[in-house]
Amino acid sequence: MSYRVKIRVQVWKFYARLGPQDRRAVKRALLQLAGERGDIRSLRDRLEGYYRLRVGTYRVIFRYLEGRIIECVYMNDRALIYDVFESELHRIITE
Repeated sequence: MSYRVKIRVQVWKFYARLGPQDRRAVKRALLQLAGERGDIRSLRDRLEGYYRLRVGTYRVIFRYLEGRIIECVYMNDRALIYDVFESELHRIITE
């Protein structure tokens, strides 16, 4: 049974800035995420409860919600994502 994937505004905005090839790769990865397929890892420490989806040099941070929903909450380059996401976590949760 698959999940419904909900995508937050920051992820859409980041996605819109990508080139065509990267957009296709991200779209394909998000479609696969609905079936829990892809390079998925759980995050630890202060980011426990969140997961990351690797898409080339990009990472999508997501979490599972009730009702079989996967919420993609943040996307950025691999080199930046964890530090930036951790500092933005409070704002993201309250949106």
